[in-house]
Amino acid sequence: MKGHSALRLGRASIENQVYLITFTTHQRAPLFSELSSSQILARCIESRGVTKNSEVLCWVIMPDHVHLLLRLGVGDTLGNFVLRLKSSSTRRLELPHPVWARAYHDRAIRKEDDILPAARYIVANPLRSGIARKVGDYPYWNSVWL
Repeated sequence: MKGHSALRLGRASIENQVYLITFTTHQRAPLFSELSSSQILARCIESRGVTKNSEVLCWVIMPDHVHLLLRLGVGDTLGNFVLRLKSSSTRRLELPHPVWARAYHDRAIRKEDDILPAARYIVANPLRSGIARKVGDYPYWNSVWL
């Protein structure tokens, strides 16, 4: 099994499980290099209409992808959460071309002790990519641990 189908293999949506989720823009276009686009996406990530019963613990918006740390809520699924976020942001961005790639990647954080290191990994993305020298220099992230 190859491509997007392989990402779905073994995927499970477990209530109260914490997941590291990553998804990219269509053809890795740097759509979120601009302030206005990133602000729209940030509002969608923080929106109760998107999160519903789930809780976004941490997120970062990179120019061509997004990382989220999500505690999945009662009655929610990973697929439904990602669909709500992608749909909401696509509508609000009002672009004449596709915004998101079809698939997404997820990894369950199985041990409580691994949640904070995963959050640090997420917020350090701009440092590793070279677009910021320190976390505080980069404006497109948030964390419940602030």
